[in-house]
Amino acid sequence: YSSNMAYKYPARTLVYRSSMNYKFYIKQCFFFLISARFRTRYLKDLFLI
Repeated sequence: YSSNMAYKYPARTLVYRSSMNYKFYIKQCFFFLISARFRTRYLKDLFLI
């Protein structure tokens, strides 16, 4: 993947980078939701005890 390819097709690399950011943000939100769910479950267990 050479630099002149990125120069010839800036739109394609832009779309590729934005899709990578999109996947990254989805993964971040996913892990945040999972951690929040486990956190609430843990707090519920603490309150039950």
